[in-house]
Amino acid sequence: NYTFGTIIDYLKTNVVSRALFSTEPFPSGNSEMKAIYGNEFAHSMSYVARDDYLDGHGYGSSFILETYADFGFLGVIIFSVLVGVFLIYVLHLLKKSRMSRVIILTVLTHESPVDSDSISSSKNTGSGNYAEYLRSVTNGGYVDFGTSPVVKGVTLPEGVSSKVVLIAKSNTPAPKGKEAYGIFEINIDKYPTGEKAVISFTIPLADLQKKGFTEKDICLYHFDGEVWTKLPTTYKVDGDKALYEAETTDFSPFAIMYEKDGAVSAVVSETPVEPEQPNDEPVSDIPENPSSSESQEAESPAPVLGVMLGALGAAVLMRRK
Repeated sequence: NYTFGTIIDYLKTNVVSRALFSTEPFPSGNSEMKAIYGNEFAHSMSYVARDDYLDGHGYGSSFILETYADFGFLGVIIFSVLVGVFLIYVLHLLKKSRMSRVIILTVLTHESPVDSDSISSSKNTGSGNYAEYLRSVTNGGYVDFGTSPVVKGVTLPEGVSSKVVLIAKSNTPAPKGKEAYGIFEINIDKYPTGEKAVISFTIPLADLQKKGFTEKDICLYHFDGEVWTKLPTTYKVDGDKALYEAETTDFSPFAIMYEKDGAVSAVVSETPVEPEQPNDEPVSDIPENPSSSESQEAESPAPVLGVMLGALGAAVLMRRK
């Protein structure tokens, strides 16, 4: 409901609601969490209509747009009448009582205090720093962070069911003595201990060349609260970008670090197979060990016939005698 969206969001995410119902506060500024799960029309409309919403830009809103989205033309008419009646009543109170004037002016000029727990670690210190990406998975698999310019997604093991939040820019200090391309956070509520996940990120080759590095001079580090640990990182080149993947078994801040030969090529070089050379030696048509039946030619029947005729002639002569 957009008409009473601000009130609804406050009732759902204030200190009392978080304590009783374990609700989560919305981050300050522009974020996917606020645009998708919140009730503010300005954030939802800007998230859909603008590509630079997560960079801190957006459109405004008004009660006319919000009531039309909720209730149509009839809602706009009724709500406008109610607003007019309310304003007339306020003017009447201002004329009637000095105390009413103090109360009304106090309400109109009151600015709600910012709850420190609701401030995202993604601060508004420049383009893109508002970016916070909320996803939800039920059985692991690839989680796509959409328009995130650097961190593209994470592949979770089968069976993981949880919310996944990417904070595109973290305030965590970089490892000492090393230069970081960027530091980000991926937070997962329920992640099985020791299970491998793969983080995917990309860097334009031009950014690397400006620093005097190549695509293989990048490595992902993970911070466990005490020390930074280097993660196995692979790369491959796709057009004008280098695509990276790194394996991790835990989620907390990550740092993309410049490091000479920090990544290994993901493209396996294939060893060329040499074609078989033809055998130049002449091949004999006669088998080496021919069987007697195959090597012998068929005997001529002439000697047999001669013997038979000779025997027949001898028998005739003896009969005449």
